[in-house]
This record gives sequence, C-alpha cells and structure tokens, in this order.
Amino acid sequence: MSRQSPRISAETAESPDQVLREEAALRRVAMLVAEEAPQTAVFEAVTVEASGLLASAQVQIARVDDPAELDKTIAQIARAAGTACAIGVPIVVGGTTWGALVAVSAAAEPLAPGSAARLAGFSQLMASAIASEQAREELRGLAGQQGALRRIATLVAEGAEPKAVFTAVAVEAARILGVGAVALLSYDSNTGMFTKIFGTHRDRAAAPDGTRCQVWECPYGALVLATGRPGRVDDWTHAPGPIAARYRELGYGQAVAAPIIIDGSIWGCIGAYGEAGEILPAGCEMRLADYTHLIAAAISNVQARQARDEHRSLAESQGALRRVATLVAQRTEPRAVFIAVAVEAARILGVGAVSLIAYDADTEMFTKIFGTHGERSPVPDGATWPVEECPKEPWC
Repeated sequence: MSRQSPRISAETAESPDQVLREEAALRRVAMLVAEEAPQTAVFEAVTVEASGLLASAQVQIARVDDPAELDKTIAQIARAAGTACAIGVPIVVGGTTWGALVAVSAAAEPLAPGSAARLAGFSQLMASAIASEQAREELRGLAGQQGALRRIATLVAEGAEPKAVFTAVAVEAARILGVGAVALLSYDSNTGMFTKIFGTHRDRAAAPDGTRCQVWECPYGALVLATGRPGRVDDWTHAPGPIAARYRELGYGQAVAAPIIIDGSIWGCIGAYGEAGEILPAGCEMRLADYTHLIAAAISNVQARQARDEHRSLAESQGALRRVATLVAQRTEPRAVFIAVAVEAARILGVGAVSLIAYDADTEMFTKIFGTHGERSPVPDGATWPVEECPKEPWC
C-alpha cells in the first residue's frame, strides 16, 4: 500500500481506448463540478467513474484532519478490505491535504501501473469541487452576517433604545454563529462587577437577566478585561463559582467573547456558548466582535441624546429664570411675577398643575395665590385654610 503522485512512463503507457475512456470519465465529473452539483453527487461520481477505470479495484474517499495521518488511514482502509494492495492520492485544497482518493485492489495482485496517475485527475476535480463549495459557504455566511449587521445598523441609525439593539444583536449573533446561547454583559469598573443585560437562552441560562457577578465568576469576561481583545475559553472544568457550575450542569462547553469598547474603555462584553463537546469554529470570536461596534454605537447614541436633552433642559431652565428675573428687575407687580413663576415651572417640569401658596406665621394660615390649572383646581385662587387642615385639605 502506498501514497503516490502521478507519474507516466513507458511502463504506464495507455492505449488510445484507455485514454478516451479516462477523458470521458473525467469530463463527466468535471461537468458536475462546473454545474455546482451537490458535493455528495460529485463524490459519488468520482468513486464510480474511478472504480470503472481501475480494473479489479474499489475506489473510496478518505477524509483526514491531520495530513500526517494520511498513510496510516490508507493502511487502515487496506486492512479493512483484507488486502495489502492499496494506493492513495492526496486531495489538496488550498494548499492543505483535505484527504485522499484511495484505490484498494480486489485481487491479490497489485494495482495496474498508472493507477495513481488516473486517480490524480479525479483528486484534482474533487479538490475543485470542495474549494468551490467552501467558497460558496463562506459567501453565504458573509452575506448572512452582512444582512444581520445591516438590520442592526438600521436600528442604531433610527435611534432605537439600547435594549432593542442588544436583543437584536444577541438573536442575530446566535443565528449567524450557529449557537443557542448568546449573552450581553455590562461592566462597572467602580464595583468590579458584571451585570447580565440580556441572554437568548432563557431557561437554560446559568444566570437570569439582571444577575450581577464578580469578574472571577465569569471566565470569558475576565479574559476580555485582561486582554481588551476577543478570546475564547475552551475548558470550564475548573472554573470557580455557582454560575460556572450551573453552566456545566446545563451542558455548555466552549465560550467565545468580545469586549464592547466605548471611548477607549471596556463598557462590557458579548459572549456566545457552544454545547458540551462542540468545537466552535476558528475565528468566530472575531465575527462576534463585528457586532460590538454596533452595540457601542447604540450606547453612544443614547449617551449623546441624553447629553443633548440635559443641555436643552438646562438652557430652557436658564431661559425661564432670566425671564422671571427680568420681571423682578422691572419691578413688575408681585402677582404677575408669581404667575410667571408658576407657568414657567409647569413648562420646565412638564406638568399641568403648579400652585403658589403663601403662609402667614402669625395666623398659621395658608393662602393660595395662583394655580396654573384653572377650573381643574379643587381650591380656587385666594382660598385660605389653617395649618391643622393640611392633612385633610389639598394644597392646590
């Protein structure tokens, strides 16, 4: 048994009929590849066509994760077939050995000269089919992620509240990454605590929304705080605390996370969890990080909106005070000043009823001077009442 590269010599010279048969077989498989047929259909066609060209041989496809194990895999296939006569041609995709096309002799004698060369043509077609499928998968994945990012970006641009953005991010990230659990956490540097804002996994959550925990109780949170970069936690076996214990009990395994950074500081993080025994795809923590920019933008938008509202409120308050102060400076009659104060206060506070009430310490009586609410007032302007009646009577 051996792993061979194609080699043509005088010993392996083929008859015109053999060449035509081989070209026809390769052409049929090539048509499937060009038509982007399902990978299973291409693989089946390769084994059937290659077996038909190699007399007394059975051809099969061997998948290997470690190229160093290729020879061992070919040997195992030969032993399983009860023969020592087997050859294998590597299937190389993107410069990496994906597997091998293996031919096993159904007879005691070795395979015919030139068998490896025949297999090589099919292995190259298989490599093309696999590479094309991988490219299509990557394109579909990229299109899906770009669509998700666009939907979230639209929410951010429309000024959606952070909770709505957080929920959309968690749901979209779970779908794109193919995981059932995504959580968003905020971080308070003053207390050194994480707070879980939202999770997609409800009853399977190790901690409900709103839970606060120390940094050491959240392994992936501790990791992103320490590095400021996306990362993954492969083993929760020895993670301390009840949350990690519950995490293991619920059947979760690996976790990936990315920090949410606002104005150069870590505001929080987003984490995604795989099932126990599941290997999350390499680089998925970087894909998760794509969403953190939108989360940061949503939070920044709200902070900017709050700052604008505070500035506008302050400006309005200052304007109201100036208008009243102008009346005072102009020695306007007190009642006019009182009315202006009540009206301005009602507008600034956003309420419909403001009353001004005077108190006479000598008589211990209250007198209502003015109210903004007119007929809706239970006490008319000018009404008086003693202090002892205040618990029983309205002040407005």
